[in-house]
Amino acid sequence: MKVYKAGERWILGLLGGQFNDLKKDPEAVILKNYPDPIKMWLVKTRIEENKSKNEYWEYDYTFREHKGDENNIFFIEIKFTRHEPSLSQGKIEYFITEEYLKEKTEWLHNNGLLAEYRWDISKGTWIEVYRDYKYEDEDFY
Repeated sequence: MKVYKAGERWILGLLGGQFNDLKKDPEAVILKNYPDPIKMWLVKTRIEENKSKNEYWEYDYTFREHKGDENNIFFIEIKFTRHEPSLSQGKIEYFITEEYLKEKTEWLHNNGLLAEYRWDISKGTWIEVYRDYKYEDEDFY
């Protein structure tokens, strides 16, 4: 995601990309106001290992909500990394509907795979609201 200023307007642009059979063209929305971040949802890293092909993949999914002029803007970013047999990385990002976001985040939350963050405009950072999982190197006391 990139945000650009063009005269009196703001442009929020997404990369598009390809992920397995899914192919998305780059897209953008033009706004009167800056698209402030509102919420972000991170999904626990998904790992796939195919020993017969000697492949090891990691997938990271991020959902975001930003303020739009009349309606909020929703999009997903998927980063994928193959560690074996050689390093390969990629990313796809595209717009989604609010209904799709709600459906996916509800399922992920119910299955213990989601963390939600809210943007703290006064601090300029993300604040964790909840996390359904712990990191491998994290201990709960």
